[in-house]
Amino acid sequence: MIYLDHASATPMKKQVIDAMAPFFADQFFNPSAPYLPAKRVREIYENAKDDIAHTIGAKGNDIIITAGATEANNLAFSAVQNSEVLVLETEHASVLNLAKNYKYQTIKVDKNGRIDLKDFQKKLTEKVGFVSVSLANNELGTIQPITEISEIIRTEKQKRLSLDNPLPLIFHTDASQAQNLININVTRLGADLMTINSAKVYGPKGVGALYVAHGVKLKPVSYGGGQEMGLRSGTENVAGVVGFAMASKLAKEHINGNIKKYEKLSKLFREELKKNLDGIIEPKFLGNSKKQLVNFVPVCFPGVDAERLIYMLEMQEIYASTGAACAASKGEKSHVLSAIGLTDTEIAGSLRISMGADNTEDDIKISAKKIAEAVKHELTRVNENTNKKTVFVGMSGGVDSSVSAKLLKDQDYHVVGVYMKNWSRDLPGMKCPWADDLSDAKRIAVNLDIDFKVFDFEKDYKQKVVDYMLDEFKLGRTPNPDIMCNQEIKFKLFYDVAREQGADFIATGHYAKTDGDKLLRAKDENKDQTYFLYRISKDAIAHTIFPLGDMLKPDVKKLASEFGFHNAYKKESMGVCFVGEVGIKDFLKEYVKEKRGEIRETETDKVVGFHEGAIFYTVGQRHGLNIGGGLPYYVTGKDMKNNIVYVSKNLNNKNLWTKELKLTDVILRDKPSVNVMVRLRHRAPLVPAKISTNDLKNSKSVSATLEFEQEIKAPAIGQSAVIYDGKNAEICLGGGIISR
Repeated sequence: MIYLDHASATPMKKQVIDAMAPFFADQFFNPSAPYLPAKRVREIYENAKDDIAHTIGAKGNDIIITAGATEANNLAFSAVQNSEVLVLETEHASVLNLAKNYKYQTIKVDKNGRIDLKDFQKKLTEKVGFVSVSLANNELGTIQPITEISEIIRTEKQKRLSLDNPLPLIFHTDASQAQNLININVTRLGADLMTINSAKVYGPKGVGALYVAHGVKLKPVSYGGGQEMGLRSGTENVAGVVGFAMASKLAKEHINGNIKKYEKLSKLFREELKKNLDGIIEPKFLGNSKKQLVNFVPVCFPGVDAERLIYMLEMQEIYASTGAACAASKGEKSHVLSAIGLTDTEIAGSLRISMGADNTEDDIKISAKKIAEAVKHELTRVNENTNKKTVFVGMSGGVDSSVSAKLLKDQDYHVVGVYMKNWSRDLPGMKCPWADDLSDAKRIAVNLDIDFKVFDFEKDYKQKVVDYMLDEFKLGRTPNPDIMCNQEIKFKLFYDVAREQGADFIATGHYAKTDGDKLLRAKDENKDQTYFLYRISKDAIAHTIFPLGDMLKPDVKKLASEFGFHNAYKKESMGVCFVGEVGIKDFLKEYVKEKRGEIRETETDKVVGFHEGAIFYTVGQRHGLNIGGGLPYYVTGKDMKNNIVYVSKNLNNKNLWTKELKLTDVILRDKPSVNVMVRLRHRAPLVPAKISTNDLKNSKSVSATLEFEQEIKAPAIGQSAVIYDGKNAEICLGGGIISR
C-alpha cells in the first residue's frame, strides 16, 4: 500500500498507541473522581495538556480540549459578539458554515490561494469583530502570512481604542494542517484563538484543542459537569489527550527533519510525474511551492477526470484524494479550487497528493509512474473512436446495474455508464445516499473501463414524480412513485437524452425482458419488475435492454462477487425511488403538516382513536394505527375533507373487497382480448379478469373496467392494476390507475 492522503488522516505512531494503552485498562479512572488513583490520572491529564500547549508556545491552562478541529472551530466562533465576521474564502467547511450564522464576508485569495491583503484591509471595517484565516489550507497546503494579518488587526485595534470603539476584534486561525510541518509559536503569530487537531499529527482521531488568549470570552458548547473551565463539559478523554500530547511532542521534535524529507520527496514527485507523462500532457502544479506545506503537491490534469484516476490508483493500492475528504464524500465541487480561478474542467482534473512519514523515494517513484499511466490511459480512452453499438446503462451504484454493465461490455457493446442524479436532499433522520451511490457507480465504471456520465434530473424528478405524488396523496389517493419515476425519468427523460447523445439502446438493472416492442416478465418471478414498468412506451421498450431478464437474483450476486465488484452484497434500497431508506409516511411529513383527526369504526361510527393526518393512511392498511384492544383494525376508508379515517376489525367489510375495478389513465401497448391476467401489487399473484375499455383509438385517455371472477382484496385508489395477456401471461400489455 502507498498512502498519499495524509492531509485527510494520518496513522497513529507506535509511541502514541503505547502511551494511550494504559488508559483503556489499568488506568481507566475518571479524572474527576476523589480517590488517589483517579487523582493520579488527573495529574497525567493536566500534564498532557501542558505538553500539547508547549508545542505551540502556550500553557496548559490556555487550551480547551475538544473532540476535534470542527468542535474547536465552533467553540472559537462563540466569541463573536453582535458583530460582522470575516473569513478567508478558501477556509475549511467547518469555518465557512459557521460564518453563515452571522453577517459575514469572505476575503479573496490570489491564484495561489494566498490572502489578498488589500481586500482584507478594505473589508476590515469598524463593524468587524471576528476574523478567521487558516494557517495552512487543507487542499492546497498554502501557508498564509498570519503575522502580517495579525499586525493589520493589531493596528485596527489601536485605531478603535483611539476612537472609543468598544467592539472587540478577535483573530482566529485554524492550524490543523500546519502543526506537523510549521514550528508554531502562537504568541509570535499573534492569534487570539488557534485550532489544532490530533488526527493531523499522527495522533488519535476525535481529539483537538483550542488555544484561547487571555481576555477572550467564550460561551460553552455543551453543559454538564463544568470540565475544561466550564466550556466543554463531559468526562475527559484521557487516553486521547495523552495520545495527542505524545504525537504533538514527536511532531515538534522532528519538524526540521520532516521538512527536509518532504522537500526532497515533493521535488522527486514533480520530476518523476513530468518524466513519465512523456510530454503528452503538461501537469499543472497548483499553489506556490515556496509558500506551501512541503508535503503537499496538488496537481491538475485538464481534460482528465481525477476521480477516475483515484479509483484506478485504488485498484493498485495507491491512495490519494481529489480534495477535502468531507467535500469529496458529498460529490461537491471544490470551493478552494474555484476561488483560485480554476475552470470546472481543471477542478475535475485535480488531485491532492499529501505525503507522510512512511513514504519512501520508491513509493514516490512508483506513484508518479502509476499516476502518469492512468492519466495517459484516460486521455486515450476519451479520444477513442468505436464502431460498436452504443448502450447507455443507468447505473445506480447497486449490484444489478453494475452486473448489467459488465454483461453488456462482454457482449461487445460500447457501454456508457450513466448515474441519474434525481434527489440529493437530506431528510431528518436520513442522509440521502446519492453521493455514495454515485461513487459506487463510478467506481464500477472505472473497474470496467467504460465511459461514465452524470445526468442531473433533480428538477424534473421533483416536478414529475414528487409533486405528482404529493398532489395524489392530498386528494386521498395512494400513488406509486416508482411507477411514475420509470415512466417520466428512467424510460422517458433518460431515454430521450441518451438517444440524443448517440445511444442506440439504453439498459437498466431491472428484472424484465423484451421481445421487439413487447415487455415480458422476468425469469425470476420473485424479482420480476414489470409491475413497475408497465407504463413504458413501445419505442422505449424496443430500444431497451434488460440484461438480467433471464437471471435469478442469487446468480447476479454471485456473478458480482466473481467479477470482484466491491458492491456485490450492497444492501438494496427499500425506500422512495431514488430518495433512499425513507418510508412514504416520513417523506410526506416533510411536505405536509400533521393534523390531528378522529379514527372512527366503520360499523358504529364510534371514535376509537386519533391520527396525525388522514393523508398518511391507506385503505387496507393494518399497521401504524396505534389502536389497542383485541383484533387488529384495518383502514376501510378516508374522509379527506373532514380528516377522518374509518377502520374495521371485520376482514369481510365490504370496503375491503370488490369484484370490479375502474381504471383511468390506462396505457395499453396492444389491444387485449376480453380475458386478461391482472397484477394488483408487486409480487402479488396474477388473477384472471375481463376487461372492457372505452376507446383504444386514443390510448392516452383510455379508461377501463376490470371484472374479476372472484372477490379480491380491494387495492387503494391511486395504485396500479397491471394487465397481462390472457393467452400468454408473460406479456405485459400495460395497465392503469385504480379510480374506484
